[in-house]
Amino acid sequence: MLALLLVLLFQQPPPPPGPPGNPQMRKQVGERIRVMRIARLTEALQLDEATAQRFFPLLNKYDQKLQPIHQMQADLTRQLAQETQAPRPNEQKINAAIEELLRLRQQAQAIELERIREVRKVLTPVQQARLVLALPQIERQLWRQVRRAMNPNLPPEED
Repeated sequence: MLALLLVLLFQQPPPPPGPPGNPQMRKQVGERIRVMRIARLTEALQLDEATAQRFFPLLNKYDQKLQPIHQMQADLTRQLAQETQAPRPNEQKINAAIEELLRLRQQAQAIELERIREVRKVLTPVQQARLVLALPQIERQLWRQVRRAMNPNLPPEED
């Protein structure tokens, strides 16, 4: 049951596209997000040093595997939006993009399942439950901060 719950809760939509601007800025923002995520997860899961040293390299390993998939999903989503806004949308392009998005989703789900299996070897059942509860919330909060930093005039309801 816990495995099913972990699978369902770890399945998240891809993160929004990275901030515009130069690649150095994007890298700096990504690093800040990573550090804040580590701090918040360490606190939420009440990790001791030994567990943290085993847990975060695993999380990072799977984040690195998922990042290019999420980037491709974001690119395809932008292409779909552009194509559907065209005066005469090309249905073949739309179908091909949707098929590719579905393929990428399957890849991401397989990686997420593998991540869950590996993480469960490191965390106690209580820490696993805390991760299931905290990770989606922490990641939403971090992306809200990024969006606010990129556009401080966002109304709260769009946040």
